[in-house]
Amino acid sequence: MPQFLFRDGSRVTVESDPAAFDVCSYEKASGGAVHAALSPQAEKAVLRSVDLDNLVGLTKTAPSLL
Repeated sequence: MPQFLFRDGSRVTVESDPAAFDVCSYEKASGGAVHAALSPQAEKAVLRSVDLDNLVGLTKTAPSLL
């Protein structure tokens, strides 16, 4: 799953295609790719791409995840 780096240094892992966002991609020494958001708008777009309906469905069916 793609990992995104935000400008404040935080990292999020989201099931979204990095090509859909304004990011600069690079490879870590360990071999994994990181996609750095280049603007506040890119960070918002990454966060908006999260499928909240799916996450809500998971919490309803698996209350132990709360």
